[in-house]
Amino acid sequence: MTKIIITRKMPFHFESGISIEESKTSRIISGTLLREGISRNGRIYTIEEMVKISKQAVGIPIYYGVDLKNRHKKGEPIGKIVRAHFDEKLKTIKFWARITSQKIAESVRKGWKVSIGGVAEKAQYILGKFGQLLLKLKNLVLTHVQLLSPETQSGVEGAIVEDVEESMNFDNDLRRSEIAAMVAVIVKKRGS
Repeated sequence: MTKIIITRKMPFHFESGISIEESKTSRIISGTLLREGISRNGRIYTIEEMVKISKQAVGIPIYYGVDLKNRHKKGEPIGKIVRAHFDEKLKTIKFWARITSQKIAESVRKGWKVSIGGVAEKAQYILGKFGQLLLKLKNLVLTHVQLLSPETQSGVEGAIVEDVEESMNFDNDLRRSEIAAMVAVIVKKRGS
């Protein structure tokens, strides 16, 4: 059976039942959640622990800011981790998160810091090369992530936001064809 495909240019007009009543900004951020090594606060993160942490990171809430007494500041979550994986080559945990707090979504930029919080089921104190007391964590249960402004020092050097993307939220589920049509319109408008 032979298929014959005829292509020709034809006008196209797309109308949708979508109306925007209220626009909410959210952003997808990505970067490095954690690096192998010793943190500024004397915690040792091994590859074995980092692999475990990366597997439990999806869905973990993100909060903003620090409290000088408690290190991490709580309140309402500003987003959550939507994807994470351990990068064997770089010995880091890479993450992607959706920031849903409009105020933070509008201000977050590349270079913001990231800090993790959790509870270690086991921990062992050991002496470092220079006589400092270090805490080797085992079976860390990740409970939250903190997003920190660029001027705030994070516990792990290099745990930062590396990319920020715009995103759109929809209350109703859309079909793939509707999403494709909207993307085509956006791409066309950017090109003109």
